[in-house]
Amino acid sequence: MKYSIGQTSKIVNLAQSVLRFWENEFKQLAPEKTDGGTRKYSDDDIDIILKIKDLLYVQKYTIEGAKEKLRRLKDNH
Repeated sequence: MKYSIGQTSKIVNLAQSVLRFWENEFKQLAPEKTDGGTRKYSDDDIDIILKIKDLLYVQKYTIEGAKEKLRRLKDNH
């Protein structure tokens, strides 16, 4: 299933502006875009958002630290 940015924002409890910012910061987060530029988030995108949220808000990583952690996690899979 695909979700709009509004739906995704509610699911992950984050502002839409945060999602757009993270999309620019984290290459792992790349929602599909329609011809009109509307973002469509997949379940995998939501999983990535929740991982980023955990790294930044719970584990207190910096943006750079979270990027590195995500890279290492990807390399191990």
